[in-house]
Amino acid sequence: MAVNRELQAEMTFRTDSTIAIEGAVSCNDKPLQFRKLPQVGFQYRNITNGVNFDYDYTFRYIEKSGQPVELDVSLEKFDDFKIATENVSKTKGGLITWEGSPMTKEDGMVLVFTDEKGTSLSINHVGNSKGATFDILPQHIQSLSEGKATLQVTRKRTIVRQNKGCTELLTIEYYLPIISFDIKA
Repeated sequence: MAVNRELQAEMTFRTDSTIAIEGAVSCNDKPLQFRKLPQVGFQYRNITNGVNFDYDYTFRYIEKSGQPVELDVSLEKFDDFKIATENVSKTKGGLITWEGSPMTKEDGMVLVFTDEKGTSLSINHVGNSKGATFDILPQHIQSLSEGKATLQVTRKRTIVRQNKGCTELLTIEYYLPIISFDIKA
């Protein structure tokens, strides 16, 4: 969470992890705290404040067999996210850009626009992007009023893979700072 520089690392086993693993679970070599969640499973979690965003995360634990397990999840570079057009227009739209790689089929982005009257709308884009850009189409913002507005963006990458009969769902979410902009006619 970029606004308050908070990192929330979490690993959840949908089965009894105390049978499957030996000892602790860590993320980037920081131990995660254990909690049993009814009807969910076994969760290992840690919240760290005052951190800088890292693009690569490695979860580690040791199976009961003694086999070490590493699960890597990373997000492509996603810096200098901004509205690149002078204004966002209800007739012409606008353009969002960032420094880094285009989005891939594993990537997603949730954009929440809010006007000065408190009206909000969200766009959920999943999959490839045309370069390191996203077009704000006029129909995206038709329901918003002209004037000051904000944009809150969450970038997400989800990887699903099979490993030894288990399904691994690796997700990383990055919540960017809120962007202020103007909506024009």
